[in-house]
Amino acid sequence: MRAGRRQGFTLVEVLASMALVAIILPTVMKGISLALHTASLARQKAVAASLAQTQLDELVATSDWSESSTSGDFPDFPGYTWTADVAERESTTLLEVEVSVLWQARGQERSVTLDTLVYTGGGTGSAGTMSSSGISGLSGGGGGGGGFGGGGGGRGQ
Repeated sequence: MRAGRRQGFTLVEVLASMALVAIILPTVMKGISLALHTASLARQKAVAASLAQTQLDELVATSDWSESSTSGDFPDFPGYTWTADVAERESTTLLEVEVSVLWQARGQERSVTLDTLVYTGGGTGSAGTMSSSGISGLSGGGGGGGGFGGGGGGRGQ
């Protein structure tokens, strides 16, 4: 063997590499854990928003919104429950129908709320819905859109 040629790593190089891994690995694992938690929460919110929209559509389509307050659960989605509230808006011909879906995640109660305006027609027998705002329930921000026959507006936490 020729002099000056190195074979393998020195003890100092191995220790430096191990120290670097010991510093970086926990940070990377924490980042992965946070990303998985955020993805799980996003999935739960998406499920809750879909359930709320379905329940809101059902209440408006069947005129079950005429009840002042109602609630229930989703047999196919254990752990998710819903409540609905109705309030008069600005006139006697507009009602605000609000559906909230609640569930538990990591010991905290979470919720997504969607609402819509229902035009009762002033007793003429015709009814329709008008969106109060576009859906924004997943991030809690303001929504846009709206218009006759639109979906619900929303907010979440």
